[in-house]
Amino acid sequence: TKASFAKIYGILQEHAPLRFLFEPLIIHVQCKNKEQAEKLLHNLQMHGFKKSGLISFKNWAIEISDTGRMETILTKDLSKGYVSLLVREANSRLQRTKGSIKRLEKLFTEDI
Repeated sequence: TKASFAKIYGILQEHAPLRFLFEPLIIHVQCKNKEQAEKLLHNLQMHGFKKSGLISFKNWAIEISDTGRMETILTKDLSKGYVSLLVREANSRLQRTKGSIKRLEKLFTEDI
């Protein structure tokens, strides 16, 4: 769901300071063996998931991460324009994350 500037600005006026945070996609996948983990990592890298990596040799677990984390503190002193800019940027990153999820769904429905 998209963030609403009006709601965020209203809450900010009553409860400042606020922590404004956008977390991109993070998924953990466990592979059966080393070969499957290597193949998955290669495919992830080829499809734009450059921050993905092996996080456990014991369980062959891979973390699939997207870029675009955003975090700041909002205070009452900030202009409406700046808060609006942050909300638009967070919403834009949310749309990119939804696109990344669709790319992952396609990747996992293909023969990995």
